[in-house]
Amino acid sequence: MIKVLTYDRDPGRDTQINSTFALSNTIYPLAHSRHLGGLAEEITYLKPDLLLLDSMHSLLPDTKALYRLHRMFPDLKVFLQLNEEDRKEIFEWLKSGIHGCVLRSESIRTILLGIDCIISDGAFISPGVAVRLMVYDNDKGNPAETEQKLTAKELDILKLLARGMSYKMIAIELKVSYHTVSTHIRNMYQKKGVHSVTELLAACRPLLEAAVSPEGSD
Repeated sequence: MIKVLTYDRDPGRDTQINSTFALSNTIYPLAHSRHLGGLAEEITYLKPDLLLLDSMHSLLPDTKALYRLHRMFPDLKVFLQLNEEDRKEIFEWLKSGIHGCVLRSESIRTILLGIDCIISDGAFISPGVAVRLMVYDNDKGNPAETEQKLTAKELDILKLLARGMSYKMIAIELKVSYHTVSTHIRNMYQKKGVHSVTELLAACRPLLEAAVSPEGSD
């Protein structure tokens, strides 16, 4: 069972999510320990496998809090719920060491899918977040420089990752093995000096923007 600790600023939504988790055969929702002092204390005491965290929760004032959390609990998977108004900050969240992200407006079913992908593949970008990654308008960076450093196959995989596809889905789409996809992604990690899919997408932001421009569209 995957032990999941959820923090949502809306107590009603928090309860709804945990009630849905309780019906799952693979997820064990952890109850908050009210006597503990804060997030770090709860993680230490409850030992969750994954933390589902609302980006607007008072426990998460900024991305620096996530960096600190990652240093304290390097094995903890962090799944972030983003708000529509987070669009301009999305790349900062991605660089903070999270393992996946989903919009709060997306369904709990999408959250369940994300948890499965994070545990099995190590990362998840929801369809709603993927759209915002592709349409985000930023004039910084040189797409050509990024493109020259990646092979054609790596570029194909990068674009599919930005659509929110898992390793398994990419393998099926490109008609290659799961191992091949994993190898290409590890190679991109090394080239970009990153350690997760979310960091990779943030590092390749100029290329992703070019992919949806008239000149960069398929």
